[in-house]
Amino acid sequence: MSTFRSFVIKENNGAIVKDVILENTENLPAGDVLIKVMYSTINSYDVLFSRENTSFRKNTYPYVPGVDAAGIVVESNSTHYREGDEVLIFGNGLGQDVPGGFGQFVRVPESWIVSLPTGLSMQDSMTLGSDGIAAAISVMEIMAAGIQTNSKEVIVGGSSYGIGAFAVSILALCGYNVTAVTKYMECEDFIYELGAKEVLSIDNFTDNSGKHLLEDKYVAGIDTLGGDVLDTMIRSVKGGSTIAVCGAVLSETFSSSLLPLILRGINLVGIDSLRCSHSLKREALYRLAGDWYLKTLSFMCNEISIFEINEYLDKMNNNLIKGRIVVNHKL
Repeated sequence: MSTFRSFVIKENNGAIVKDVILENTENLPAGDVLIKVMYSTINSYDVLFSRENTSFRKNTYPYVPGVDAAGIVVESNSTHYREGDEVLIFGNGLGQDVPGGFGQFVRVPESWIVSLPTGLSMQDSMTLGSDGIAAAISVMEIMAAGIQTNSKEVIVGGSSYGIGAFAVSILALCGYNVTAVTKYMECEDFIYELGAKEVLSIDNFTDNSGKHLLEDKYVAGIDTLGGDVLDTMIRSVKGGSTIAVCGAVLSETFSSSLLPLILRGINLVGIDSLRCSHSLKREALYRLAGDWYLKTLSFMCNEISIFEINEYLDKMNNNLIKGRIVVNHKL
């Protein structure tokens, strides 16, 4: 039995309160493995779930966010994981169905766990988080569609943090020419450091002409924004292109023409890195630990303590962050 800190979101007389409280490991739900969390991260998903009126969150109050965690096994009923093993959890219900990585201990089923791969530190793994997994799966979908690199043009919607930032880096590493769309041109230099060949503001990219088909500039796209950006992307890609849709930072809806899908054979692929298969998640992670290891991780990582989570959730909800926010439970 151990006492530990948790960042909790709760309701008090109709008001939403976010606070750091003391908890006890005996109050954690049943599970195969008890893990001491060393690092977590504020993902795009955590930001969406923390909004009061979002359709994304299924939690009831109170709950402990943090869809990802990296830590050390301290108790185990599993035949696969033993005390002292360094392990990772990406989604699967962490921070939704059970208390998440914003607490210093979690207890989960063994099927949710992935061993920390050679080539990644715990800090690296949480700099990536489920956002990095989503970006990797998005690139895997583009490649699976037969869209080869060869300096082909790819468009990424949203690129200053989270999934979009990782998508820019992975695509550039793989040899694609990346055009990045951002609302925040003050992050332009940062996005070029990630590997973009061109950076466009949302206003310069989005098209409100009403045309069903625009010039087909791009062989593929990855979008994290939704709304008018996704609409313009659909109308701007070449025949047979794949667009991976993995975020809704600006809007949870979009309106577009069906003609690009019909006349150009455009494929829209939804990306869910939280509840996708364990094998797909593991494949993406091991690519990120190997050929797709990103040297940009070091300058993307910004560490905070558990006591700073509320401040940074607010900043991320207002798009005031670039790079990645990693929660270091040792601070």
